Amino acid sequence: MLIQSLEFFERHIIKRGTQLFARQSVRHVEWVEPGAILRGEVQGSELYTVTLDFSPDGIETSCTCPYEVGCKHAVALILLLQVQSMTSVVPQTKTPKPAKPAKTAVVQPEADSFAGRAAARLGIILTASQLKFLHQASAWWAGRQHVVSQSDLFNLCGRQSYWGYGQVQLWPANHPPVDETEFFACLAGALDACQLAMPTALAGLVDPTVLQRLLHKWERLRQIDEWRRRLGSWHEPQLHLATEAPDLRLVLHSKGALIQVRHPGEADFGKASQKLLKQFWGGSTHYGNGPQNLLSAGSNLVLKAAVQQYGDLRSHDIEPLSDSLAKSLGQLISTPQLFQTHVVTST
Repeated sequence: MLIQSLEFFERHIIKRGTQLFARQSVRHVEWVEPGAILRGEVQGSELYTVTLDFSPDGIETSCTCPYEVGCKHAVALILLLQVQSMTSVVPQTKTPKPAKPAKTAVVQPEADSFAGRAAARLGIILTASQLKFLHQASAWWAGRQHVVSQSDLFNLCGRQSYWGYGQVQLWPANHPPVDETEFFACLAGALDACQLAMPTALAGLVDPTVLQRLLHKWERLRQIDEWRRRLGSWHEPQLHLATEAPDLRLVLHSKGALIQVRHPGEADFGKASQKLLKQFWGGSTHYGNGPQNLLSAGSNLVLKAAVQQYGDLRSHDIEPLSDSLAKSLGQLISTPQLFQTHVVTST
């Protein structure tokens, strides 16, 4: 149990605690309640008092240092206790005192409550710290609170953070979890982003398959939003599109591509001249200015393919591996209707 309890500490905390142990910074150890509560003094920047509370669910730590819980002083004390247990050296007990009253049992939540359902799923009796964790999480779930502060997440895990003023998204605002299973997956993902973790006894509430499905879904939504943002500037001219605007299309052939134009009233596409493309581009061949015209979104994407490396416009002999052609085709492909309307092959 002693070594396993270190899994709940951050790596840098374990490293510092190990250094304290190696420097023999643990000054005094005694059992307050034999087998149940151990107290020790650890020399850090000051002399701090660390308490280890043993229960069937694990070890709870507390310390007089600013961290209060999960600190390097607790790690040093745990390591010392582990070494003593391996060498059969038991910390000296205090002079026997009158037995203290037994601890009051933690009142368990109602069966139909958020915490009660969680306990039923896990088949456990909740400890005070686990119940506190679930009560706070329950408030976020009930309020569908999709953004919390880093400080809130650290407090949820019984930790203090001096850098916890940033905001953390539990889930995308327009895509809340549909049930408590998805909520716990969202919460686990947010904790992991802050290098935190669900309490070990509650980790069974997180379904890894659900978490991976949600992460994949959110990444896909992010990509869709990004494409919408990129295409947004091309869709805007359509709001004022004249009914007589010409159409452009890409003709792909074995040596690259060329651009064709169909003017209003014409049935077929014909060759687009470089002069015409410059007019559509707004009279500027400086790459990055963007087209200044009333072409449709698809025609503007075709026009982008004509831009060469140094800002020149080319209506024919567009190289098959050019960045502008690849980018335009990628954006056209993302919308099948645009691709079918503005891309053809020479065959």
